[in-house]
Amino acid sequence: MVVSDHSPCTPDLKLHPCCGGDLAADAVEGDFVKAWGGIASVGIGLPLLWSEGQRRGLTLQDVVRLICERTAVHSGIADRKGQIAVGRDADFVVWAPEQENRITVDKLHFRNKLTPYQERSCSGLVHQTVVRGTVVYDTSKAAEDNEQWASGFSKQPHGQWIE
Repeated sequence: MVVSDHSPCTPDLKLHPCCGGDLAADAVEGDFVKAWGGIASVGIGLPLLWSEGQRRGLTLQDVVRLICERTAVHSGIADRKGQIAVGRDADFVVWAPEQENRITVDKLHFRNKLTPYQERSCSGLVHQTVVRGTVVYDTSKAAEDNEQWASGFSKQPHGQWIE
């Protein structure tokens, strides 16, 4: 199973002066122990996993099993997520797995444009994201059009807490 921890924060909390962040007077740039943990990576996980997985012999079926099927089972939501099938939520992406993709700041769809993957080349580009049968992201549309979908969905998680 592969999951992601999208843990964004401001550049100053990452102890990185990029993107307009200011370091506190007592901060040391790049102090790994004191910097905020986690990586801002929502939206780039699939291309990164696909690129690295191919180098290690993973197939597309392996990736689907790892990030969709097994994650849904572990989260207790396999009755509606993790597969494209009749009666499921119809969550999926339309992507070009062999299309070259360079991770650049303008492609990061989160507030603080700081990721260790910036300027990295990888394979795979997501063209559309579909959530419960509704297109919520489409590279052929303006950014504002892609953000309007959120108002129609609950912010409450649909899974269950697993101890």
